[in-house]
Amino acid sequence: MIQDILFIKQDKEKKAIDILKKCKQDVAKKKSQVEEKKGELKKYKNWRIQEETNIYDSILNKNIKQKKIDETKHKIAKLREKDVKILEEINIAKKKLQEAEESLQQAQESYDTAFKAVEKFKEINEIVNEEELKEKKLREELETEEFYNNIGK
Repeated sequence: MIQDILFIKQDKEKKAIDILKKCKQDVAKKKSQVEEKKGELKKYKNWRIQEETNIYDSILNKNIKQKKIDETKHKIAKLREKDVKILEEINIAKKKLQEAEESLQQAQESYDTAFKAVEKFKEINEIVNEEELKEKKLREELETEEFYNNIGK
């Protein structure tokens, strides 16, 4: 019976290990996504700054109408909006990373609990096996003693 319980506990431990591995992979993936978005933002900002400079240079020291100035401002505002969009994507990616880390922590706790349960039942199984071995030896000794007593009669 204890062997059956031990088998069940070991199965739970194996499942906990699988879940833990998946959670670790998920955390690594989410970290990578956050870093990727940060890199995208940095690259975009560098490009945007250069693009703004080019736009300003194209109208600098020129007589242009107010409409052209407004269009230029609008164009630059659109470029800057993408900064905000990427920042929002970074925040979403960070939130997903945090959720993945929380899942990892829960998976680690589940694994720790399963591991302790397996160890406990291994100890119990070992004790029961030792007791059974002692009982078997004692029975064998009693049977041997009884056999010799019957021969002597």
